[in-house]
Amino acid sequence: MVAHLSDGEEAEAVVEKIRQDGGAAFAQRADVTIGSQVEELIDVAGRRFGSVDILVNNAAVTNKAHMSWTEITATDWDYMHAVNLRGCFLTFRAAYTYLKESGHGRVINISSGTFHTGQARMLHYVSSKGGVIGFTRSLAREVGPDQITVNAVTPGAIRTENELEQFPDQ
Repeated sequence: MVAHLSDGEEAEAVVEKIRQDGGAAFAQRADVTIGSQVEELIDVAGRRFGSVDILVNNAAVTNKAHMSWTEITATDWDYMHAVNLRGCFLTFRAAYTYLKESGHGRVINISSGTFHTGQARMLHYVSSKGGVIGFTRSLAREVGPDQITVNAVTPGAIRTENELEQFPDQ
């Protein structure tokens, strides 16, 4: 399943690629900051596929990530953390039973290399991605006995449309 919030066309393109490669997939809109939408998302996937074996927490806010700490409002801070960190918690909570029942559940949380190095003008983003690291480490210890493996990936900058808009000279 490919979850998305705003770009259904892009999600459908990913679904099509998965299908062309012999996989099964569908797209569904959901806001990872809203527990009921996340629960529905996971339940739909579980019903359609019979299980949820792998959860990749990849939702992130980056379009308002590049600003001085003096420009960050409490609302900006809260929204960044709601998507980047709370979303990981809500999706895992919704998927836990499926992952445990599979006997070999896997969780992959996407953090950021900025956590390791720090990054000026991205305080709320880097802080939220650092939270993903802490979430991953603690959760791995807690659900390891349930045969659920929890890891994080910390990629550097990825050439996306958003990155090209914000850094056209790079």
